[in-house]
Amino acid sequence: MDLRAVYRRLVETRETATDRVAFRQTACEAIADVLGWPVWIGIADAHAGCLEVHASARPARGPLPQTTVGIDPTRAGPTTRVADSGTVQVVPEIGENPEYRRLRGAFEADCRSSVSVPLEAGGVSDGVLHLYATEPIAEGAHDDFEPIGTVLAQGLRAFETAETLTHQRRRLERVRTTVSHDLRNPLNIGQGRLGIVRSECDHPDLEHVDYGFDRLDALVAEILTFVRAGEPVETARPLSLQAVCRECWKRIETGTASLAVAGDRTIHADPERVYTLFEELYANALEHGSTGRSEPDGSKDAVDGGGDDEQLTVRVGPLADGRGFFLEDTGRGIPDDEREYALDWGYATAGGDGHGLAIVDEIARAHGWDVRLSEGGRGGLRVVVRTT
Repeated sequence: MDLRAVYRRLVETRETATDRVAFRQTACEAIADVLGWPVWIGIADAHAGCLEVHASARPARGPLPQTTVGIDPTRAGPTTRVADSGTVQVVPEIGENPEYRRLRGAFEADCRSSVSVPLEAGGVSDGVLHLYATEPIAEGAHDDFEPIGTVLAQGLRAFETAETLTHQRRRLERVRTTVSHDLRNPLNIGQGRLGIVRSECDHPDLEHVDYGFDRLDALVAEILTFVRAGEPVETARPLSLQAVCRECWKRIETGTASLAVAGDRTIHADPERVYTLFEELYANALEHGSTGRSEPDGSKDAVDGGGDDEQLTVRVGPLADGRGFFLEDTGRGIPDDEREYALDWGYATAGGDGHGLAIVDEIARAHGWDVRLSEGGRGGLRVVVRTT
């Protein structure tokens, strides 16, 4: 009984399987191949009063013909005992396992003991692994089988997470398609018609219509950026923090504001998205640190920021412990009681649209980073991005 060989095979199987279904089946086949024992994975269906056979293998015989196994009504079966205790259950004498009696004809092997191993990781159960041994198994052998259950359960959790991410990407792709085509196309038509109307008459309300179209166009662009920002990062490249900061500063209108880069470090990131992250951070600082913005009627929407006489400064640099970077400005900041939800989509202060920091947070999460907000050294906003 070489359980270490079983463990190694399961690790190899986890690396080559494509999904949960394939992993369950190839794992059973690997165990049956190494130990020469029948094996199956069952998940209880309480409503139907049975165990669903999700994967199985018999040495040189293929999977079990059964797709379900009846649950013992006396709750004496090992599956029930595993569910009740959350621990490995060993039945030294196979005749005392009521589930075995339902499967005996399919095994075509002289089984003597059984072992039932819970497949649980992160508080989530993926059923029970059942092994039917052709050799005696001591009742105290529980600990020997736990690593097998652990590697199986962790693999199943990892595949479920990957499948969930794939599903989310597909949903986001549908949102992206809807926004980029179903919304942008009629918007383009409306803008085109507005151009024709403006060439024929000069009504003051048309300026407001034009402004509304521009805001819708900007919103569509921001939604698309938000959707792309949250996609998992598949390829990260080493980038100079200082070079990224300075390049992004050149890409946007900064007015009289100034940038100070306090040092450098290497960050590993998707270049396009990390550029977007800094552009959104800069835009947020400039929006809240400027003296105002123009409305379509030419009026100013005042923003409590650096003021007419105070030049906005944006300072960026690596954290002292080397585990991330920060950006802080001399603008008006965010009140203490609002910072906990300032990263949510739609949060806005005067003059903001409520999307920039949400996009920053999505990009950071896609990289496995963490974003925190606090007050800057000169009263503005300090954004800390922890990369490790």
